[in-house]
Amino acid sequence: AVVSTQSRSRYWLKGDLAGTWDYFAVNLPGYPDNIRRRESGGYWLGMAAIRRHPFSLPDSLAPYPQIRATLTKILPYFLLRSLASQYGMVVVLDEFGNIMDSLQDPGGLVIPSSSEVAEHDGVLYIGSYY
Repeated sequence: AVVSTQSRSRYWLKGDLAGTWDYFAVNLPGYPDNIRRRESGGYWLGMAAIRRHPFSLPDSLAPYPQIRATLTKILPYFLLRSLASQYGMVVVLDEFGNIMDSLQDPGGLVIPSSSEVAEHDGVLYIGSYY
């Protein structure tokens, strides 16, 4: 998973598009991590961090991937983490990549970020970096 972008791509394994990729979900409200199928159709998408407006450091550095990569290598993890908002978010996508719903913890008190979501018998299990 590429966490530094606000989109999710897909790679086609079968059919006329086999061997190609395209964007599945774009301009997401945060930085997506893992994606899992929902029992009722569509997908659960965990957000590692959300985008803050009017200023988002990762958005500002998007045109400069080399600078972004260098900063993530030289800055300590705790400093990078302190720049990210403590805001838990899980997004529900339909089969076309459109956002249908979201679950949010604005204060990050229960889930400060989510790396993945698994659903089993109607219960959500949310994985986090913490």
